[in-house]
Parts: sequence; C-alpha cells; structure tokens
Amino acid sequence: MSIAALPSQTVRAIGSTQALTDSASVVKELLDNALDAHSTNITIEISTNALDVIQVKDNGHGIAPTDYALVGKRYCTSKIKDLDDLAKIGGASLGFRGEALASAIEMSGGFVLSTRVAGEATGVSLKVSHNGEVANDSRVSQPVGTTVRITDFLKSLPVRRQTALKDATKQLAKIKRTLQAYALARPSVRLGLKVLKAKNEKDNWTYAPKSEASVSDAAIKIVSKKVTDQCQWVVWHAERPSTRLALNFGEDTEGHTDHDPDYNVEAMIPRPGCDLAAVSNTSQYISVDSRPVSSSRGTFKQIVQLFKSYLQSSSAANGDQKPTNPFLCMNVVCPPGTYDANVEPAKDDVLFTDTPGILKMVEDFFKSVYGGLKPKEMSAPNGKIQMSKSRAFDLLLAKRKPPATIQPALPRIPSEKPSVSISEQRAVGDNLNAAEPEGMAQGHNTYTDERRTDLSGNFDADTEVIASDTQSSPVHQPTDTRQPWRQSMYGNEDVYQLPDLD
Repeated sequence: MSIAALPSQTVRAIGSTQALTDSASVVKELLDNALDAHSTNITIEISTNALDVIQVKDNGHGIAPTDYALVGKRYCTSKIKDLDDLAKIGGASLGFRGEALASAIEMSGGFVLSTRVAGEATGVSLKVSHNGEVANDSRVSQPVGTTVRITDFLKSLPVRRQTALKDATKQLAKIKRTLQAYALARPSVRLGLKVLKAKNEKDNWTYAPKSEASVSDAAIKIVSKKVTDQCQWVVWHAERPSTRLALNFGEDTEGHTDHDPDYNVEAMIPRPGCDLAAVSNTSQYISVDSRPVSSSRGTFKQIVQLFKSYLQSSSAANGDQKPTNPFLCMNVVCPPGTYDANVEPAKDDVLFTDTPGILKMVEDFFKSVYGGLKPKEMSAPNGKIQMSKSRAFDLLLAKRKPPATIQPALPRIPSEKPSVSISEQRAVGDNLNAAEPEGMAQGHNTYTDERRTDLSGNFDADTEVIASDTQSSPVHQPTDTRQPWRQSMYGNEDVYQLPDLD
C-alpha cells in the first residue's frame, strides 16, 4: 500500500479521541474554559449514564460575536498567540491547545453553545456541525457567560460508548473528584454537580464558598472538619537559585537573576504527631499555580512518597501505625518559565526545568514541618527499644550460628625432619633390585592415612608421606634416575622423590 494523505474527517476523528478520552475529560476541559473566562459560579449537569447529556454553565465573560465563526475550529484559541506564550503561561490559563471544543463536536451527536457578553441585551445560541462550522444561530435569553450542551457523546464510536456505559458510575465519581480538586485549588469559585434523573442525591455535590473563602474552608467541605482539625496551614518560601534555566521555546534559554521571583509552597498539611487514623483514607491534592495535577505519576508521585515518609516519621511514637492515603493539599507557586504544561493530553502534569531542585525544595519543606527522618528504632516510653517487625526478624536471623561446613582435606606438610633420607632411599632401591615384594605385585604402592606403607604392606607410624603414586604393577627403575624433589626444610640435605615405578 502506497503512502497517502488521510481524509480530513479521519484526521479529526483520530485526533479527537486523543484529546478527549471519556466524559470526565470533557467536563475537565469545559471547566478549564470556564475558569479561564474568570467564572466564579460553574454548574455541571450530566445524565446518569454520563453520555446522553453533558452541560457546563458558567458566569464568565462570554464569547464575543467576532469569535463565533472560530469557536468550533480546531487549533483556534484565545489563550496563546505563539509558542513563546506557552512557556510563560503558568497559571494564567489552564487551556492553550484549542482542541477541546472541536474534539467534543466531532465525538458527539449534537453540540450547542449559548453565550452572552456584557453590554448585550440578549445572548446567542450556536449550533455547530462536525466540521466546526456554525450551522445555525439564534437569539436566546442568556445571562452573561457561556453554556455548552453536548448530547450523545461517543455516538460515532460505538465500542467506546458501550465501554463507557458500563463505567458510568466510575465516571460520575471521577467527575466529582475532579470538582473537589478544583475547589481546593481555587476555593473562591462556586462549583456544583447535578446528575439528571438520578434515583437519589448521593452523586450530586455542591461547593458554595463564602466570600474570600480559604483552602481550609474548602477542605472542611471536602474531607470534613475531623480531618482539618488535625492539620495546619503552612506557607513556605523557597529562595530561587541565582542561575536557573527557564523554558523559552523557539529561542535560546536565558539565565535568571537574583531579582526573579522565588518559589512558594502553600499547604494544608497534617500536624506533627497528629492522629494518623483521622487523616487517613482521604487523598492528596496537588496543584501547580492552582492548576490541579495528578499525584499518581512522575514528580508528584515522588512528592507524595516524601510526604508519607516524613509524616510517619513524625508520628513514630504511635508504633508501627502507618498512614493510609493521608490527606494533603499542596500548591506550588512557581516563577514564570520554570515548567512546561504541555506534557499530557489531559494537562494534568507538568515538566519542570529543574526536577531535582523541586524535589529538594519540597523535601526541605517537609523537614521544616516534621523535622528530619528518624531511625526505625527509637526509645519507647517504658525505656525499651521499639523496632519494626522486619528489623526484629533480621536481628533474630543474625544471632543464628551459620551451619558448619566440611572443608576438603589439604596435603599434610611435614612437621619434623624429612621422613626419608638419601641412605634410606638407596636401601629401598637395593631391596627392589633384589626381589619384588608380594605387596608391590598386588599394587600396594599406595599411601593412605597420611602414612607411607612399607614394603611388607604394614603402616609405618613414624614415616610421613613425601610423595605418592598409585600404580597397579610397579617396576623398579635404576637409582641413578632419581632427581632432587625439593630442598629439605630443616637443612641442606636434598630429599629425593621416590621413582615412578612403571
């Protein structure tokens, strides 16, 4: 098959499924658009199967009439103008790709956007077709802001739709958690979730903050006052290194100076020595410049691991009790240009220019709250040593004696004078010339039990082995063929090796 360009409709369909994966991702993208429009009141309505109807309504500044024609076009956005803006976007805008609305239009059976800007008497309703063109517009009664209504989501993707219908309950729970994360990241915004035609109210959720609400107020609503009573609000300032490279797409990077802004860590965090049971079974909510990010991977997963280690260390007096999914709400305020937000399609992760520096900074923050990590062994109130079960087991194994091992026997080195002198060897040779002993004919020229067998087959207890050969039919060789074996250890007398008897 030769290479050919894909049809535009196929390109749109493939790209849309990458930008939006499920109903929760649709809600998140529309929520980002509402917050970028400076909304203070956002309401989500969704059907029980999370597919038939998805509607997000906000009270932001709305969409100007001059932008109607581009509202459904892919890669059209008001957030950035070029690549350099993306490097400096920080928390000024949550969206920046211009893909969300176009992808939702492509994957849905119907898409209607109603909007009104300040100064207009009425709003306008735009019905957008799959190619991004405005198919119909009409005047409607609409407050200032924008309402996006999507129907029959995943209609053109039957396999995905069938899978999504089975996971409707999980999708509603995921949407609720997303709203809670945004409430903690931006506690002054009112958020509401309503499940249409639901059998009960358990999936509905509303966060209605008072004027100038704080993270503590949002935390009480989300995780309960029992948890927040065990926590404290901490703002920690971290000086920025004098030289650090910033993101600068399309141009050479430039170093920052001491006059650049520093980092801040803002956190609702459990107090040292808190009741771990009270703060457990909640979750960790982390954001960067008030942009909620996922704590299940990458740098933020490492931050959560550091947090759990220091929290447990500070509460070591509770014995082996470990925090299970403890509560943490943290926002890292970063200088412009120190991270890239265009990492994941869901925009729930960032890439820092100095990840090791960020991890060290956050660890220093945990040290300032909890102190240094303590060893596992520590003194208990009764004066005894407490240690973990695994450590105690290791000590028990260390006390056991290692099993005895049998070493192979090594050749015995003579401890006295050499056993066989030259004169004795000559006498032996002469006897061999005279007659062959019966024992030799039977192959008894074998040295055993570290003693030499004499010519009669008896053991000589006073004779050490110097050399040994096992032959089946020994034959005496002339004595003049004997060669010196080695120098005597106890004098200058040579010790000769007994001849090989072939």
